[in-house]
Amino acid sequence: MLHLAQVQKTDPEGKVVLKLLAHQKSQYKWVLLADEECVAAPEVEPYSDGVLVLVEISSARQIGEWQEATPWILQLVEQYLGSSLTPSMLQEETERAEQWRQSLTLQSQELGRRAIETEARREKLLEMEEGLKLERRQLEEREAALQTQIQQLEEREANFHINQCQLDDQREYLTKLEENLRREKKQLDLLAAELKANVNQ
Repeated sequence: MLHLAQVQKTDPEGKVVLKLLAHQKSQYKWVLLADEECVAAPEVEPYSDGVLVLVEISSARQIGEWQEATPWILQLVEQYLGSSLTPSMLQEETERAEQWRQSLTLQSQELGRRAIETEARREKLLEMEEGLKLERRQLEEREAALQTQIQQLEEREANFHINQCQLDDQREYLTKLEENLRREKKQLDLLAAELKANVNQ
């Protein structure tokens, strides 16, 4: 983590410690350290007492790269103070940025909600589509069964018509036989009468 620190010499031998003043939380946000904390500087070319430096300090309190903070401070002065920016203006910009972030968060939540609703509707439509496909298959099966029944009825009707024709033919044949029998009986009766007449003579 990047820190802003002040070089302090603690003895005549030139041993150096760094007094930590602030640390960076994000790219554009720094936090002042309320409690004074010092860390021993590495054995490098010392800076003058009181010089401000930028130093990388790990979570294990190990010092990494460090450099004089003067160019960085001058850059801040040029960017934020040279353009007539005031603390109130920076606060307003910060508040606008926060409002914008909250607005984006709300929009993201709304989009997420709509995505969930859209997905739910899509799943419901898929279920309805599957239900319609099932009903269509059932109707097609019922239609096929009805067609089979109709075909069977037509075959029975045709068979009945054939049987009816056969019965009519047999009835006509029997009627002719009956007429022939009547004629033969009549002839027999005539023959019998003639025989009886001949006998009586």
